[in-house]
Amino acid sequence: MFIQVPRECASPCGEEVAFEMEVPPGAGYSAQAGKIKGAGRVVRAEPLGEGAIGMAVQFTDPLALEF
Repeated sequence: MFIQVPRECASPCGEEVAFEMEVPPGAGYSAQAGKIKGAGRVVRAEPLGEGAIGMAVQFTDPLALEF
């Protein structure tokens, strides 16, 4: 997964992170809102400009889906 975060919230490569994402309803995948929860390890972090960092996270556990 690749996410963009403010520089002050970025984690260094190798660090374990947990995440939870709210998913709005949408045509083609779900008529209801839901959540995706998981954990992973940061495998890449690069500056994107304007105070943002792009982080690539490799999942270390199966995702938990709640819809």
